[in-house]
Amino acid sequence: MTDLEMTRLCAKAMGYTLTEMDTPRGKLPLLMEGNVLIGSTYDPLHDDARAMVLVKKFQILIGTDDEHWTAFIPKVGRSIHNHDLNQAIVECVAKMQLEKEKTK
Repeated sequence: MTDLEMTRLCAKAMGYTLTEMDTPRGKLPLLMEGNVLIGSTYDPLHDDARAMVLVKKFQILIGTDDEHWTAFIPKVGRSIHNHDLNQAIVECVAKMQLEKEKTK
């Protein structure tokens, strides 16, 4: 799963609508409210505050050992291990959302 796909799934899990904009850095996901561009880039992989919102909303438990972070969502039994904390959080929520969409 690409970073953009995981970001899109996290936005859905949060109830946000995204549009994508081509930039020199590649495609960036921008938040929309209805048809109005809010103008805020949604990037929980690189924005600690956005990642923390995911932690709080989905009651993610965070753990660490010497090399990796663990993000665990008790309600769905989903956990991810990664050397980057934001990556673990985003991947955990993205996989939870993907499973939710498959069961619809």
